[in-house]
Amino acid sequence: MRFHNAIRKEVLDYLAEKMPNIKNFYNGIPNILDIKNELPLVCVHLDDAQAEQHVLGGQQWEADLQIFIVVPFGESEPRLDEFASEIHEAMKFKDFQTIEQKYEQSYSYDYDENKEWVSAVLSFKIIYNFEWINSIYLTNQVKEGENNV
Repeated sequence: MRFHNAIRKEVLDYLAEKMPNIKNFYNGIPNILDIKNELPLVCVHLDDAQAEQHVLGGQQWEADLQIFIVVPFGESEPRLDEFASEIHEAMKFKDFQTIEQKYEQSYSYDYDENKEWVSAVLSFKIIYNFEWINSIYLTNQVKEGENNV
């Protein structure tokens, strides 16, 4: 959905600005083809998006905003923790146009079975209004000269 893309894009653009030591940023789950040249990377995706049906005047949604950090296997947890701390600090007080509220939810690690990479996930519960985000998206498309809005 367009409004989910708008959320991911806004968060990614902000993190890319704040984290110059990350090589690549992905909107959604990445397809890592070249481990050596693509890591470290950050990707943002949404899980478990659900609409709140009884809100008057609009439809409020909530989802899990997942921020993945992936580094080469040999760098392991200390490097992940450094990047995660940077992301945490950047996200803590940032007000996003597309997100009404955000709450820290969890932090976890994962490992590649082939021992090529290790990852960490910062998870936030977010609340957003899709009508508001769609209006932001359409306004931006018009500003960028998109004709089929």
